[in-house]
Formats: sequence, C-alpha cells, structure tokens
Amino acid sequence: MLTQMQQNKWRLEAECVGMDSDLFFPPPYIGEEKKYEYERIAISICSACLVKDECLAYALSDPVMVTEGVWGGHTYKEIKSMRRRRKYVKKTDR
Repeated sequence: MLTQMQQNKWRLEAECVGMDSDLFFPPPYIGEEKKYEYERIAISICSACLVKDECLAYALSDPVMVTEGVWGGHTYKEIKSMRRRRKYVKKTDR
C-alpha cells in the first residue's frame, strides 16, 4: 500500500508550487470580479502543468478536503458538477 507521501508526490511537480496561493484559493473579501480574474490566471498556469490530471483526480476523489479553489485547471464549481455527474453515472450503471 502506498503511503500518503507517495500518493501525493505529484504535488511537488505541480506548476503552482511556490506561487501565491491566493491565485488558486481567492480570499472571499476580494469580490467576484477579482475572484474571476484570479481563477483565469490559475487556470492558465494549470494549462502548462504536467500533473494537472493527478491534481484534478485528487480534487474529484476528496470532497472533504477539496471545498474551494482551482484544481487541475478547473474551478470548484466545475469540480462539484463533475462529482455529481460521476455519482449519477455510477448509479445508472447498476
């Protein structure tokens, strides 16, 4: 079985390492317009990231820890939608 460190090794290779976390997790006091601008910047950074698929997979698999932000080039709103679709597909596959 893989340790937690081994499972999350991809994080060390992420394009966002060392960047301002506000870009990926905008603080609530900045307002919607600035939040949208930050999300667009974060998404563009993710687009060049070699581990964006692993990042998105993590976000989709952990609804307790991932409750905001940009992960794998997707906003939290998009991630919530993907989670709902995955649950629906699993239920209809039975």
